[in-house]
Amino acid sequence: ACWRPGRGEVATEVAEIFTAAGISCRAVDAIEPVLWKKLFVNLGINAVTALTGLRNGQLLDWKATRLLMQDVVSEAIAVAEAHFIEVPVDIQEHVKQVAKATASNRSSMGQDVDSRRPTEIDAINGYIVRKAREVGIAVPVNQTLVRLVQTVQGRYTAS
Repeated sequence: ACWRPGRGEVATEVAEIFTAAGISCRAVDAIEPVLWKKLFVNLGINAVTALTGLRNGQLLDWKATRLLMQDVVSEAIAVAEAHFIEVPVDIQEHVKQVAKATASNRSSMGQDVDSRRPTEIDAINGYIVRKAREVGIAVPVNQTLVRLVQTVQGRYTAS
């Protein structure tokens, strides 16, 4: 998505150029809901795969990981709504569909842990923790995932 704040014709032209080049793109008036939709997917998949060693699709094979994904996204929905972000009604299903569509992939955070690189935990689940704090909402599942990934990451970045 290309954002068009006030100068929609420029964003529309850029979107058309990307689309003509084979990269699907569309101009949008509000970028925040688009960014949050992507964030929900990353929240539901990345930290869980990083901690479990599973591929994206394997998250759907286990009741425990399905519930964990659901809990992480539910907390984020509450935070988004408290910040007046429009949340798609089917976002939980969307996260599962992305995991299924990318079933054989290892998430970027999972790859980072596999390769002993710094992760984006602070920018993904950590972002939800910070935004939750702003509105006084508890997000214990996201907070726990942040602490766990930070611990795993700390073990290999400290050496």
